[in-house]
Amino acid sequence: MLNKIVKEYLYNYNAKEIEQKRTGKLVSDYPSNAITENGNSKIFVKKFFLEQRNVFISKHNRFADYPEHQHEFLEFNYMLDGSCTQIINGESFGLTKGNLILLDKQTQHEIKALSENDILINIIFPTEKLDTGWLSELSTRNNMIFNFLLQDLSKNSSGEFLFFEGEKNENVQQILEQMINNYFTNSIFSNEILHFFIPILIMELIGNTPYHFSKETPNHKINTLMIKCLKLIEEESKTLTLTELADRLYYNKTYLSNLMKKKTGYTFTSLINKEKMKKALFLLESTMFSIQEVAQETGISNINYFYKIFEEQYKMTPGEFRKKLNKS
Repeated sequence: MLNKIVKEYLYNYNAKEIEQKRTGKLVSDYPSNAITENGNSKIFVKKFFLEQRNVFISKHNRFADYPEHQHEFLEFNYMLDGSCTQIINGESFGLTKGNLILLDKQTQHEIKALSENDILINIIFPTEKLDTGWLSELSTRNNMIFNFLLQDLSKNSSGEFLFFEGEKNENVQQILEQMINNYFTNSIFSNEILHFFIPILIMELIGNTPYHFSKETPNHKINTLMIKCLKLIEEESKTLTLTELADRLYYNKTYLSNLMKKKTGYTFTSLINKEKMKKALFLLESTMFSIQEVAQETGISNINYFYKIFEEQYKMTPGEFRKKLNKS
């Protein structure tokens, strides 16, 4: 639930909104050093918004159209209340209460004037921290699909976006409300707390919220294929083979293997082993299984091979991991 003071701040008019409602014309909301220009394109500068903060959150001012622009960072637009129309890469796109879009760095968009009860929240965060090291601050068992999508967006910057039906996931709404409360009340350690909220939010979105790509392009078709591959690998790592995966998706095995390596940076075998080791780690933490039993549960019958890939993944043996766990 939104903090009472925060809710009043979001719904009450600020000075710019008062002027925009009076004239219907945009009042500039950021100084000149927040924006640069490339030809006719206005680009919001990362340094201005994120030099002092891990996450920047703002309310989009109502009552005037916002002109076309793009960003040097990834940005969420969250429709907290009401609805809005955006023109994204030249096409009209509507958001209703609970919807989110994750905009890529080169996405061109403009926002049509919001009305009285339309509350749109902008959430900005840095792309350079979207890597497995960043995610490992939360858990060694992060989601491969999450990693793939976020790294693909942050590295390729193809000017696209992901659309999430956030209204269908109460957890997403609660996380966003906590983030908004935390930011606008400027609570102690708010900057650090918000840093960790971003991966939590996106994992909840990708793991448990209906979503789709902005449009069908060759790149999106490949991404969709990769997501199917990664989902099957996560669900069936114990028994899945490359031949079976290729047959089930109706692709040539060699083509699929090469594409997987190109898009994720890992071979099929490496991805399978990563999933097996996540399961092994969980079993070592939460059960009394012997190491031999843990290996069998992951689908590895050769105990020496199990030890080898476990050490490669975690830089210690399974036995050393359990000893460390027992000491903590």
